[in-house]
Amino acid sequence: MTPRPGPRAANCTPAQARDRLKAAKAYLDLADLASLESDLTSHQRAALVGNAVLAGIAACDAICGLAIGQYSRGQDHSQAVGMLQRVKVKNPSLTTRFARLLALKSNAHYSAGTISAQQAEQALRTARDMITEADTITG
Repeated sequence: MTPRPGPRAANCTPAQARDRLKAAKAYLDLADLASLESDLTSHQRAALVGNAVLAGIAACDAICGLAIGQYSRGQDHSQAVGMLQRVKVKNPSLTTRFARLLALKSNAHYSAGTISAQQAEQALRTARDMITEADTITG
């Protein structure tokens, strides 16, 4: 039986989780398109990272939805990190890396120009790994 969601969590069916995974892949596709440019401006890097963050969040929703039947619905993304910690993921560093990805959200969305090329690369890698993890759960 699926536990009742807390005030900032929602129950999630497998179909809803798969839909969140599709959304994650769409966000990542856009981030990947931006990454093809050889000389991104700071605003383009911010847009790339913003999409990578959204991909990571949607992938976390999919992972948690498939594994524990819930996903985070709160504005405080640390709750999503806490939920991900409840899931036995294959890559033990994934939760820490996801928390770092979320830490980039404010800079990417509200302070364009403060994202480095290295941060953009790490954001893409983390989003891809989150999606890979969700794919392994869906089988």
